[in-house]
Amino acid sequence: RLSLSVAFDLAVADLSLGFGAEALEILDVVDPEDPRTPAFKAIGAILEDQPIRSTNPFWGQIECRGGYVIWEVLSRATASRLDEEHLRSIQLHFLELPKQLRRRIGPDLGVKLAEAGDVEVAQVIRNSLVRAESDEFSALRRLDVSMALKADDLGSALRHLEQLVLGNTADSPQALLRLFEAYAENDISPPEKMAALLSSYRFELQGTAIGQDLALREIEVAIDRDQLAEAMDLIAGFEGDERALSHQEVEAIFDHALTSTNDILFARLVLSKRQTLERRSIAPELFRAVLSRLIEANFIVVAEQI
Repeated sequence: RLSLSVAFDLAVADLSLGFGAEALEILDVVDPEDPRTPAFKAIGAILEDQPIRSTNPFWGQIECRGGYVIWEVLSRATASRLDEEHLRSIQLHFLELPKQLRRRIGPDLGVKLAEAGDVEVAQVIRNSLVRAESDEFSALRRLDVSMALKADDLGSALRHLEQLVLGNTADSPQALLRLFEAYAENDISPPEKMAALLSSYRFELQGTAIGQDLALREIEVAIDRDQLAEAMDLIAGFEGDERALSHQEVEAIFDHALTSTNDILFARLVLSKRQTLERRSIAPELFRAVLSRLIEANFIVVAEQI
């Protein structure tokens, strides 16, 4: 059995290398009452992109100086601006971290800072990573995307996302989802190559959370292309293989479907989601828009049924 001091030394060594899972295994057998345990476990969870299982020891620590500020920022669900003193502290202490740990957390830290509007400091983080590496690893592209979007440089953001997708790395599925969100937000018709990749990744990742998100995006793309029959097949497959659509997801689908020119298939889609509509589980204004669309298309009976 490891002594307490040796166990903590091993855990710190793993954390310094960016090995969160290994550190967490060791920390599961140390004294939970030791004041170091919560912080080390929280760092391990952050490194593994896991939720912090206990009370976040970094909450309320933003006034602390030193490395605590870095982990406080990384533990946040949403980004928020920092003052100049905290930003200087982040820059200073980030450069003092071991190289492997900087590589592991640097892109995520930069993304948090960029999304909060601290783009200049995010750029400093990126520059320090590039100087330390022989190549620009894929995670840096995520940081490039965040900085480009914050600078309202949509073209650069799309190029970085497309490169991430085509890089075929662990970051590719999330990049693909974000790329299609950017297409939708900016009324851009997705290229056929990206639409094909969306379908491929959706099939490959079915049964996972990201696979479900990709499937929902593929349904919306099919609707936007006025391919309601294909969209209905995808909906049926999703609900058969994954889970029932939530009310919010049904709302999003109908919001897209309102623009379809195929009245018959629109009516079929309404009937397929009749129970959700009958329960008035969508926003009142959207429900009225669906009714109006049915009446305008002369589907009075269908409108009466819901």
